[in-house]
Amino acid sequence: MPEQPNHGDSDQPRDPYVGPDPYAKLPPPQGAGLPQYPQQQGPYGGPQPMPPPPGAPANDSKTLSIIAIVLGCISLFICPPLFGGAALVCAIIAKVQNRPLSTPALVVAIVGLVGGIGIGILLWSAGVTYGA
Repeated sequence: MPEQPNHGDSDQPRDPYVGPDPYAKLPPPQGAGLPQYPQQQGPYGGPQPMPPPPGAPANDSKTLSIIAIVLGCISLFICPPLFGGAALVCAIIAKVQNRPLSTPALVVAIVGLVGGIGIGILLWSAGVTYGA
């Protein structure tokens, strides 16, 4: 009977990709020298987000609200669906972000949109045309 080869003691080279994982016993990283902040318990059991560092800009920019007010005023006279819609979007974003002047911006955007469409309907029914 022929002799069976012994696979454990063969003369063939060992495959370097087969075997135990060389990275399995590495310890977890320690944060690479970064300071560890204490974690506070959030309302649903998760960690509470850290407050912004001192000197960070607060969320009190009026730019988006002012853009909404300007677009709302423009929409009274020029292309109310376009400018009024853009004013309404800007005002809603400012309101969601709780920015200053967001409530007046929302009012001006709605008045500009509705008023501009109303003025356009009145001019159209009166027969006023542009450039004719």
